[in-house]
Amino acid sequence: MPAIAKTSDLDVINAARQIIASTGIDGLSMSAIGDAVGIKAPSLYKRFADRQAIVRAVQLTEFAELAKKIDAEISGVDPPEAIRAIARVYWTLAQESPKVYEILFSTNSLTDPDDVAVRTSALLPLFSVSKQLLGPGKALAAARTFTSYIHGFITVQMSGAFDQGPGIEGSFYFGLNAIIKGVGAGD
Repeated sequence: MPAIAKTSDLDVINAARQIIASTGIDGLSMSAIGDAVGIKAPSLYKRFADRQAIVRAVQLTEFAELAKKIDAEISGVDPPEAIRAIARVYWTLAQESPKVYEILFSTNSLTDPDDVAVRTSALLPLFSVSKQLLGPGKALAAARTFTSYIHGFITVQMSGAFDQGPGIEGSFYFGLNAIIKGVGAGD
């Protein structure tokens, strides 16, 4: 009879996420993951083809979690507040786990078409809310505008290009509110 697995795939994914969050992608190795879950690194290859397969699993799991958090935050609120709530979910992730945020939104993140669909699912609520706010004709342009602002601001903030003093989060919402107001008034 085969031995009962002591470690699940989700345990491996969670351990990899924790390693990425604390040391970044460069600190993620099969050995470090094995140590974190209490198994030898070669045993990981029975579950995942390689390190990149584990990174991909972390990304897919994190995007699924983001989609759940966003859905919970926007339930029952008006479109402008839903946009703020979506931005808050991304802001929180970036502040709490900047290295995880980086692997989710890097230019080489999840390029396989099936994986892109998972990543897109985390962005769809913004399109839906934009459609409620502005109608179907302007929804895509508005969703792209909101997405660009949210992730652009966060990326610049994470790079240290902004003064990291007090008020950075207030500046984030100031700009977001200006865009919400502007897209609602613009043609």
